[in-house]
Amino acid sequence: MIHHNVKWDDLVKYKSWEIVKELLLPLPWLVISLAAYYHGYYLVALFCSFYFFLTSLRLSHNAFHYALGLPKHITDIIMLLQSGLMLGSLHAIQYTHIRH
Repeated sequence: MIHHNVKWDDLVKYKSWEIVKELLLPLPWLVISLAAYYHGYYLVALFCSFYFFLTSLRLSHNAFHYALGLPKHITDIIMLLQSGLMLGSLHAIQYTHIRH
């Protein structure tokens, strides 16, 4: 059953504070994860690393579609930085993702 009267709000333009929130979303998980590893709390670190990866996927997916509300060159820099943190080439993933 297809509902044609469903209003879709995905990929809408972000407000300024939402852009900042989106960019900072993975940061607490990375910091807590590194601190937990340093202090030997490996289960906490593993949990936080998982959430860092999930929030980074969210950020990178919005970057793939240039939906962060930032100029293209800034979004490309964000993807480059996230590539280093996530240990993978996000521009390569973007190339294949856009063509799926």
